Amino acid sequence: MSDQSVSYSVLHQRAMERLGPPTVLIDHAFRIVHLSESAGRYLRHVGGEPSHHLLTLVHPALRADLRATVHEALKKDQTVQSRHMPFSNGGPSVQVRIAVSPFHDTDTSEHLLLVVFEELQGKNGATAKTKQELLDLISSTDVLTVLVDGSMRVKWFTPQAVRLFDLKPADAGEGRPLQDVRHRLIYPELLNDVYESFKSLRVIEREIKATDKRWYLTKIRPYRSADDRIEGVIMNFVDISERVKAQEALREGVERLRLIAENTKDFAIISMDETGHVTGWNRAAELIFGYSEDDMQGQPLDRIFTPEDRASGRPAQELRLAREQGHAEDERWHLRKDGSRFYCSGVVYPLMDGELKGYAKIARDLTDKCLEDYQQQSVLERWKETNVLKDQFIAIMSHELRHPLNLIQLNMELLARSPEIRTDPKAVAALDAVRRAVHNQSQIIEDLLDLSRVQTGKLKLQIEPVPVQRILHTVLAAVSTQAREARVTLHGPRHDADTANLIVHGDASRIEQIVWNLLSNAIKFTPAGGTVTVTLVREGDEARIDVQDTGVGIPSESIEKVFTMFGQVERHTQGNHNGLGIGLALVEQLAQAHGGRVRAQSPGEGLGSTFTIWLPLAGHESPQEVHPMPSSSGTLEGLRLLLVDDSEEIVSMLATLCEMEGAQVHTALDGQQALELLESFDFDILITDLGMPVMDGYTLLTRLRSGSRNADIPAIALTGYGYSEKAQLVGFTDQLCKPVPMKRLLEKLTEAVTQRRTA
Repeated sequence: MSDQSVSYSVLHQRAMERLGPPTVLIDHAFRIVHLSESAGRYLRHVGGEPSHHLLTLVHPALRADLRATVHEALKKDQTVQSRHMPFSNGGPSVQVRIAVSPFHDTDTSEHLLLVVFEELQGKNGATAKTKQELLDLISSTDVLTVLVDGSMRVKWFTPQAVRLFDLKPADAGEGRPLQDVRHRLIYPELLNDVYESFKSLRVIEREIKATDKRWYLTKIRPYRSADDRIEGVIMNFVDISERVKAQEALREGVERLRLIAENTKDFAIISMDETGHVTGWNRAAELIFGYSEDDMQGQPLDRIFTPEDRASGRPAQELRLAREQGHAEDERWHLRKDGSRFYCSGVVYPLMDGELKGYAKIARDLTDKCLEDYQQQSVLERWKETNVLKDQFIAIMSHELRHPLNLIQLNMELLARSPEIRTDPKAVAALDAVRRAVHNQSQIIEDLLDLSRVQTGKLKLQIEPVPVQRILHTVLAAVSTQAREARVTLHGPRHDADTANLIVHGDASRIEQIVWNLLSNAIKFTPAGGTVTVTLVREGDEARIDVQDTGVGIPSESIEKVFTMFGQVERHTQGNHNGLGIGLALVEQLAQAHGGRVRAQSPGEGLGSTFTIWLPLAGHESPQEVHPMPSSSGTLEGLRLLLVDDSEEIVSMLATLCEMEGAQVHTALDGQQALELLESFDFDILITDLGMPVMDGYTLLTRLRSGSRNADIPAIALTGYGYSEKAQLVGFTDQLCKPVPMKRLLEKLTEAVTQRRTA
């Protein structure tokens, strides 16, 4: 009986191949993966290299319609039919229609397209069979679909529709009135929308909540029959609960950023629409310019410029420069509401989301400094200082941005240690979102500073033998969470004798930075379900690392721009992934600093990308043994700690966090106070900010090292300007960039104290 069953199965498949309509199964790149026996009459062999590309093989008379139908099916993610076309392949002419249906196989995770060639020689059995197959294919998707006729009676529905509607198979045959069907949607307008769509031939789209608190994207559209008559309405319901949840999280994030902007006192933060009219005006803007938010809402920003600047078109010029260059800086006189003039430093950025959405301007009152220069009658010195400020713009802005980021980071660390927070999954998720946001913003600042150092020759590399495999494994582990959240699969390099001993001479942290930027970029531009693959091979006297993704790809005309600063290429993805275009520019600069090179390749949009880096190999030196850093026990019990920072908020929060770990903490707000404490008490370690009034961190440490009491204690510098060589020269044992992750600080404290006690 088993053999007979197998035979009938083969016969069944053979009958479908011979008697059914011709079909071709292709992937999204038009590559043929399977075709039925009868499909050959629509294909023809061409000269040259053999091809599996359907557009190459299909009869020329069908090619244009086939291409258009496939693209529309991909765009709409639903079955699309072409027009009727006369077709002859040496015999009688027949009417042919092409139907393309997206198909996702859950067992193999394949995303394919089924192309059906329908010969319309009357309503024959083959056409009816194809229609049934298409209906079956639609029924197998996760889209909930209900079809009603012009009398508002149920004509057909997918099996999944019963999740929302109390329907039975017999209801479609009997034509049950839609108004008699109970549903679980909070949608009182449903019947009216169905009727309106049928009468007006208009598509109606809404986001609807169900009684089980899930959300559905509802699309109601007229149903057009094969003979082009409107016969009813089709309703599609797509579960968008996860998207709604993500949007809510985004709204909460925007609200947090709004609160940050509202509580920033020194910097005016102004948002504008694409025409330059004010849409946002924070508290600092009110204090600096004198106008309230109500005064400025919807008004052109021109009113804060002087009459001479308005006459010369400076406001419009500033917006134009921001659009063309990615940002526009200025330092000029502005007007307050009372008519008084003040000197202001500002920068304008365009707000892009695939297209221009508006502008953001950040401004700071520099009047006191400007008036001081005028009083000294030193115009030349004022201009010199202005030029220095411009040259140091990135460093200054990074320092100013790190301060609020540091406050957010420390507040987050405090909240994370609260028992109420730890037991609330939503609160934990919110803190994780803040942590990621702070990390991403900090990384942008670090990339800006590093790029500036490389371009000015100030970046110092700590050269040593570096095993490439170890670098790759470290970075893969670091980005695994990002990949998991993006639902992107990571594949690491294979382990073999050829690659295990590949050693390059370089700075391990900078090589990690190169690979991290490439991997993070690949994950960012790869849609959910895609893959990112890392390979490592030896190529002559170089180690070659490839980071290949199945993401959105890069247009060929844009390949050369991906490594230029602020030269971000528009890449069409879901969600907002725009940034400043810094990371890849830094990758190229760091690779060249190591004597290497980098290259980007992509077959085109939608076909993924490959970024390759070559680094010169070292000799056959063995890498230095890496001693693992002592892990923090989670406590600083008994540690005598001195914290110094001119921000009372930062000192207070850092002290609280360290005291929660068991440390005995003293605090000071400037270097002079710190010296007095150091001369009066014994401490195990000093943590100090570098930039402070009265006495900065450099002077503090210089005097400490030249004294007697506490002269040899470890000292950790907190810097908002990135790594400082001067700090190392004056005797700091370690440095941390703001914002300070508490875990990293605890590791540094434990390491420093352990090394001192061991010594």
